[in-house]
Amino acid sequence: MERKHQQQVTALEKLQNRPETMIFYEAPHRLKKTLATMAEVFGDDRPAVLARELTKRYEEFSRGKLSELRDWFTDHQARGEFVVLVAGNPDPTAEEHDDTQTLSLTEQVDREIVGGLSTNAAIKLVAKRNHVKRQDLYKQYHNL
Repeated sequence: MERKHQQQVTALEKLQNRPETMIFYEAPHRLKKTLATMAEVFGDDRPAVLARELTKRYEEFSRGKLSELRDWFTDHQARGEFVVLVAGNPDPTAEEHDDTQTLSLTEQVDREIVGGLSTNAAIKLVAKRNHVKRQDLYKQYHNL
């Protein structure tokens, strides 16, 4: 998963209508924040499983809603390697149309800035997404 909150939100929003079970690997020091973001995007009631130390002698599984798993970490410390399994959306709403292809590069940068990214981070993300050089997009965005 991405490290920054807004980048996590953006990545998870693209997955929120997927009907398949989603599998994420997360470091223990970021698990609490990631679960909170997942609950924010997918909804508190989305079923999920936390799998700790998979394929090892002391593997553990915690099952419940994302809100319950998130709240469990207020009193407990995450230790070990975690895999988060999140149930797919059983009743997806109409698939959101990804209109980034119809937007110009500068409009895509503006959208990412409104979404919370800094100008440079937005330029870097849009350049990578569209397979263009970051420097070229920077010049185009700033009319240089």
